[in-house]
Amino acid sequence: MGGNQHNLLLDRNIWQAVFDSVEDVAIILTKDFDIEAINRKGQEIFGTGGNVLHKKCFQVICQKGSPTENCPLACHLKNTEPLENQVIQTNGRFFKVNTTAIRDEGGNPQKFVDILHDITEHVMAEKHLKLQNEEYAALNEEYLATNEELKERNEEYAALNEEYYSTIEELREKNETITEQEERFRGLFNQSAIGVFVHDLDGNILEMNKKCLDLFGIRIDQVKKSNILSLHPERASEKAKGREALHLLKEKGKVCLVAPLLRNNGTEFVAEIASNVFYF
Repeated sequence: MGGNQHNLLLDRNIWQAVFDSVEDVAIILTKDFDIEAINRKGQEIFGTGGNVLHKKCFQVICQKGSPTENCPLACHLKNTEPLENQVIQTNGRFFKVNTTAIRDEGGNPQKFVDILHDITEHVMAEKHLKLQNEEYAALNEEYLATNEELKERNEEYAALNEEYYSTIEELREKNETITEQEERFRGLFNQSAIGVFVHDLDGNILEMNKKCLDLFGIRIDQVKKSNILSLHPERASEKAKGREALHLLKEKGKVCLVAPLLRNNGTEFVAEIASNVFYF
């Protein structure tokens, strides 16, 4: 082997070593889209099916039957600027592609160098981040809707609470009024110059004022829960008169009669009795 051939071979080996040391995929293409050279990284990714030299780049890299619309090499050949940092997806990976023309002395492109930088992890991270952002946006929207619902409920509770306290205050005022009226009634009831007692429609005695207690000569605890028929003499006719008066009271709401009544000591006295039904 001559010295020149040896030097050329040595230079080629050095060039190939440098070419293979590039961490990205490096490909040298002809004007006809043929792969003239590919580094070790490119062979590992795209050469799994065998040697890719002299095959069309769009078949090997893009897995298409013809150049794509935005193919950097096709743009160069049409005298248009290639798309910088174009992203392509192939073999389950994403690559950022930059194309550089190798020109002759006249400035005419003769060959092209494609550098494909693997950005798969970056793209997947972006997709994951986008998905997370969409999930976050959905959660945030749900939170805002829930927060708005809680706000509406709190407003409803506040209104109900205000109504509740207003009702309580109203009841308290009514209770005070009733208490005042009850105290006034009880004062009139106890200070009355005539005997007054209260009973239900079945004749059970509930209250009796002082004048009435004095008339019968008894204490209130002796008559409470007893029946008004016990105030009538034991004679059958008088008991019947008392039952008839109670019946008329239930039927008509009032009754007046003159009848003998029985004191606690067994003596009798005649009284004019006027009974009226009142509701509370």
